[in-house]
Amino acid sequence: MSFSLHYEQSAQKAFAVLRMIRRTFSRSTRMDFPIFYRAYVRPLLEYANQFVYSVCKKDVTVIGHVQRGARRMVAGLKCVDHKTRLVVLELFPLEYHRLRGDPILTFALF
Repeated sequence: MSFSLHYEQSAQKAFAVLRMIRRTFSRSTRMDFPIFYRAYVRPLLEYANQFVYSVCKKDVTVIGHVQRGARRMVAGLKCVDHKTRLVVLELFPLEYHRLRGDPILTFALF
């Protein structure tokens, strides 16, 4: 499996989970959404992130679309820009988690 295919399949799975969350919880609040996102969506996007992370801009934007789509689901934050949404929901972009995880993985391997 190529890296691009892995990212596309991860994005499809994450969008499917987001649709299930939206159907189950029609109005998610600022308090509820980070719990759902951290428990169900982010692990799908971060799976083996340090090993398969590619530098292709296309792959990074596919994952970015999932994150932006997920954060638009929160009631009352649809008209707010992306960075403000991150601050309000107290979430970090996946790039931050990847950069944070690289030294942790290196330390664990050696």
